Amino acid sequence: EDTENKHIQEANSRNPDKGLAYFINIEDPVPEQHPRGEYPYDNERGVVLVRLLKKLFSIIPIMTREQIETYLNLEGRVHLFKSCLPYVAYNLVKGPFRQVWVRYGFDPKKDPSTAIYQTIHFRVASKVVQDITERVGRKVGGTVSRSKMVDLDGLRVCD
Repeated sequence: EDTENKHIQEANSRNPDKGLAYFINIEDPVPEQHPRGEYPYDNERGVVLVRLLKKLFSIIPIMTREQIETYLNLEGRVHLFKSCLPYVAYNLVKGPFRQVWVRYGFDPKKDPSTAIYQTIHFRVASKVVQDITERVGRKVGGTVSRSKMVDLDGLRVCD
């Protein structure tokens, strides 16, 4: 198996041509574009969305999926989004930029200003989630409150 394709992961098992996300490790070389090239589908809405994503990533080179969905107000159009995003950005699977999408050709390791985009992953006990839910008056976690920011005594939490 060639090394280029080992990083492509099928994100849509029903239609293997769509949603081929490109995942790399932090120590891997930064890809300049998706291994399959530009967005290959003759879908006007997809082409427009890819253009919007490229514009957004030219302003902010590193984002979580939730941030992108919020910026573009993608409620109800997540399926199309998932098939377009891999043609604009790659995903890091390890290190301080774990599970963020990075514009092709951009290396977050080379720019100290990207430290603000680093992510911290941790698990929260269900009792704590229940307490937060009671304090904010709605369910926290899962997809119910996706991309919502909650301020808890100075600690900002985004689910």
